[in-house]
Amino acid sequence: MLNKSMVELLLEKNADISHRNSSGLIPLQVALVSYATWARKDTGTADALHVFLNKTPPGENDIEVLNTAIEHDLPEVCKRFAHLTNHLDRHGWPPLVLAKQRERERIYEMLFKNSDTKCLQKSNQANCLRSPQFPSSWNRDSARGLLSVANNGVTISGALDGKGENGPKADPVVRGNHPIPPGQRFYFEIKIDELFGQKYHKREIDIGYCSQTSILRRSLESRRDGERVPSWEYPSYSDKACAFRHGYQRLEALSTYFTCGDVLGAGIDCAAKKSWFTRNGERLDATFERSCMRGKLFPIIQMVNVGVKITANFGTPGSPPFKYKWEDYLQTKEQG
Repeated sequence: MLNKSMVELLLEKNADISHRNSSGLIPLQVALVSYATWARKDTGTADALHVFLNKTPPGENDIEVLNTAIEHDLPEVCKRFAHLTNHLDRHGWPPLVLAKQRERERIYEMLFKNSDTKCLQKSNQANCLRSPQFPSSWNRDSARGLLSVANNGVTISGALDGKGENGPKADPVVRGNHPIPPGQRFYFEIKIDELFGQKYHKREIDIGYCSQTSILRRSLESRRDGERVPSWEYPSYSDKACAFRHGYQRLEALSTYFTCGDVLGAGIDCAAKKSWFTRNGERLDATFERSCMRGKLFPIIQMVNVGVKITANFGTPGSPPFKYKWEDYLQTKEQG
């Protein structure tokens, strides 16, 4: 929860209001998330947020603050930044598109009145990004838990002692540098180059998609507004069935597991709101179909009790072909 006196003291002492945490959020964004998630009805927290908003000078991060307010359905905050309706964030998204994707109708109507872009018509929101950017590498700033991203942007390595003896008690996690553009299809793969950590009885690699603000300790689980972003958990220590996790639900469905040298993949169809997974080029017969797949979704992987070296393939120009026949899938969808 926010504390008004503490906020005033930090601002008085010229605290760095542009500093980003491991999720890429500046302090005002963190304050908005805290207010929306835990203390929307708390008077003290509301007063503290009011001080934060009034005493934080305008800056280059305002568009991100507006996006955070949209994500967490805070129309009163969005109204302060409505003049930014026609601006683009670092991913090429205008706020109006995010509001539509997140189904924030009140905010959308308010922002629409400030829009002077002909492309932003109510009937065609999914296709109006002017410069859509697909994920092409890992976001170094999001890496945590003794996890490092190589200079090539696609190879990650790191190890974590699950008991916290050799590092922080947060599981290693990293997300992609851009979200999937709205209404688009996307697929990426990871190859497990090295895998170690047999000291522990459970080793886990999660692969899937996640919103920016849901990167918590259990990064692939979003706990707000009933959202559950799909993830894939594969126990490698035995031949137990793999578990697909959707929020806190688990589906023990397949009798296979991953090991060093395997290639795991995750596909998503944002328009159809479906997500699925592959192993060594073969699609696994379990598909998530969820209406909660909305907003900005980033590729993400997380490790539990395991050391790894993993190389990702985002399908960028010059990348090797996928193990999975992704192009065949796209052609089938286009013909259908």
